[in-house]
Amino acid sequence: GQEIATPAAAEIQDMLGYMPNPDRILTELGGNVKVYRDMVDAHMDSVRDKRCAAVTSRPWTVANDAGDADKIRWIRDRLWNLGFRGIINQMLRAIGFGYAVHEIVWTEADSPYGTLILPGAIKERKQEWFLFDAAGNLILRRRDGTREIMPPRKFLVTRRAPSDINPYGDNVLSRCFWPLCFKKGGLKFWMTCVERYGMPKAVAKLPGSATEQEKAKTLKMLRMLVRDAVAVIANGQSVELVESSKTGNGDVDPHQALVKWADSEMSKAWLGETLTTEQTSAGGTQAMATVHNDVRADLALDDAAMIEESVNELLRWIWEINFPDDPGIPWFDILMPEDLKSARLD
Repeated sequence: GQEIATPAAAEIQDMLGYMPNPDRILTELGGNVKVYRDMVDAHMDSVRDKRCAAVTSRPWTVANDAGDADKIRWIRDRLWNLGFRGIINQMLRAIGFGYAVHEIVWTEADSPYGTLILPGAIKERKQEWFLFDAAGNLILRRRDGTREIMPPRKFLVTRRAPSDINPYGDNVLSRCFWPLCFKKGGLKFWMTCVERYGMPKAVAKLPGSATEQEKAKTLKMLRMLVRDAVAVIANGQSVELVESSKTGNGDVDPHQALVKWADSEMSKAWLGETLTTEQTSAGGTQAMATVHNDVRADLALDDAAMIEESVNELLRWIWEINFPDDPGIPWFDILMPEDLKSARLD
C-alpha cells in the first residue's frame, strides 16, 4: 500500500526539499556539524578511541558458504588492499556525528572473472557537505549554494540509528557539547583559583608615618618578591608570607568537581558507563565492574553491526554491477569475540 503520513507530507521543509538536522544544538548554532569537528578534549578523545578500538582491533572477513569461494576470496583481497581497517575507523565517526559519508571511486579491474567494475578507492567526505531529504536521499551542498541529489551506488553512508524523523542519525557528540563547554570554563576558573590560593601572599608592614611614595615603593618590592623570591626591605619594615585558605567548601574544589562531572558525562555518552575510565575514592564492586563492561560489550557489538550493514551494502552493489545472475552475495563479518556474543545472547 501507499504511505500517507510521511516526513515529506508532515514535516516543514524548505522549498528545495531537504530535511534540516533536528539536532537542537546545531539548530541553535547555525546548523553546521563543523561545530562538533572543532570539539577537542583529551578525555573525550581517549574514551572515543577506546570505543572505536573495540571494533577496529578485530579481524574481519567476507564470506558466504553457498557462494563461489574463490570469487569471494578475490573480492575480499581487493577490499583489503584498499586499506579497509582505516576505512572502518572513518566509518566509526558515525558514532560521534550520527553519520559518515564515503565516496566510491569506481574503476575497471582485470580479474579471473573478466573485467570488473570495482572500488578503486573509498574516500571519506566531510559530513557538513551533505544533507538528507525526506526520502533519505543524500544531497550535496555545493559551494555556490546549490544542492544536488547524489546518484545511486556512488556514496556509502554509514548512520547510527537513523529514522524517518532523523535521517542524520543519533550522534554522541551532541551529548558531550555542554559538558565540554562547562569543563573548559571550569578549567579556566580552576587555574585562576590555583593561582590565587596555591601561593602564599606577601604582606608588608610599614610604620604608620610611611608616605605614599614609600608605600608605592614597597608594593613594587612585593611584586618583585612574588616574581623573583628575593627582596630588599628598609629598616623598620617587615614582610610576611601568609598562606591562603579556601572557605565554604573545606577541601572540595568546586571547579575540580565540575571538571570531574564533565569527564563523567562524556564517558557515559561514549561508553555507557564510567567505571572503566574513572576510579573514585569509593571504589567499585566486581558486580558493578561486570555490569559496566557488559554495557561496553553491547555498544561494541552494535557498532560492529553498523559497519557490517554499511559494507554489506557495498558488496551488494559490487554483485549487482558485476554478477547480476549470481545469488551468492557474500556478507561482511567483523569477527567479534565469541564470549562477547554469547554474553549478549544470555
